[in-house]
Amino acid sequence: MRQVVWILWVLSFVASCKYKSAHLPPQKMEAVLEDLHLAEAYSIVVQQDSTHQGEERHADSLAAYYQLVLRHHNITLKELEESLVWYKQNAQELDSIYGRMINDLTEKEIPYKTQQP
Repeated sequence: MRQVVWILWVLSFVASCKYKSAHLPPQKMEAVLEDLHLAEAYSIVVQQDSTHQGEERHADSLAAYYQLVLRHHNITLKELEESLVWYKQNAQELDSIYGRMINDLTEKEIPYKTQQP
């Protein structure tokens, strides 16, 4: 009888666990990385003023932006880190993501480019 109870408990535990992929799918990873890169760029721009002309990142703002990006995409830092590890081990996938990302960011940049004299 104990074995039956034990097996039922294990099966109910396994069934109640939500299966999660080991990594974010490529489209979601692309969107997350794009937003993270934009957050980094924005933190540099916000930091620049007449006394700060370098490309320093404002760490406090950047941490807040990262949290906003994670919340926006409904993922945790752990999920992002696990995905980065997976994509590091599958570099061709990451390369494809960055290839698409560069094209997307270039298209988004076009309206903001100023006319060259």
